[in-house]
This record gives sequence, C-alpha cells and structure tokens, in this order.
Amino acid sequence: AYLSDFGLARLLGTSETHATTGVAGTFGYVAPEYAMTCRVSDKADVYSYGVVLLELLSDKKLLDPSFSSYGNGFNIVAWGCMLLREGRAKEFFAAGLWDAGPENDLVEVLHLAVVCTVDSLSTRPTMKQVVKRLKQLQPPSC
Repeated sequence: AYLSDFGLARLLGTSETHATTGVAGTFGYVAPEYAMTCRVSDKADVYSYGVVLLELLSDKKLLDPSFSSYGNGFNIVAWGCMLLREGRAKEFFAAGLWDAGPENDLVEVLHLAVVCTVDSLSTRPTMKQVVKRLKQLQPPSC
C-alpha cells in the first residue's frame, strides 16, 4: 500500500514501485512529482513523511502564519532548508525540544526530514533508508 498525504492509498504488487492515478491529497504534503505527473511511488510517501516530521519537530504547520514575512509560497520545507544552510538549526525546533537534546541527533533528524522532501527522486531516500537512519540515532536500550 502507498500513501500520499495519508489520504490516497494504492495497492500495488510487490514488484511494482509506482502507479498512475488522479492527484489526490493536500497541497504541500503531496510530492512534487506526484502533483505534476499523477505517478505515485514509494518515494512520494517519503516526501509526505518528511513534511509531517518537520511539523512535529517545529510544532508549526506546513504553511504556518509565521512564514508570511518570507513571501508567498514559503513553507516549512523552505524554512528548514534555510535554517540548516545558515547554521541556525536550533531556531527550527519546538520550545524545549532543543534543550531536551542531544543537539547533534536533533540536527541529524532535521537534516533527514529535509532530505525526505527534496525534489530529486534520486536524492530522496527510500523509507527503508529513513528507518535505518532513525534506528542509528536511537539510544541503546538499557
């Protein structure tokens, strides 16, 4: 099953990686290639996951009113990219989350979320790669 914006589910055979369908989903959560070509894939799910992860880390919505000063079309994905690029990742996180640390792991999760939302399918990870990276960041169990 494939999800796009947690509203579109497509059952595909185990050997299939994409399907063509009509676009369904909420603007901003839908992967750009899906919105343009109506082709849903496992990497479209990764894009949607990245957007939701950005929202969870920041406690902001995709099109949060606080982004209005940056101009039309600026969203949480652009904000995360900008702060990482400028070395200001700390500003991205919800109140108290940064202090709950570890800071390096938080920056890694932010970077992972941003990579999940890149336009390039060849650069965007698979969900298996995302899970593997998150497990590497998980503290050892006691």
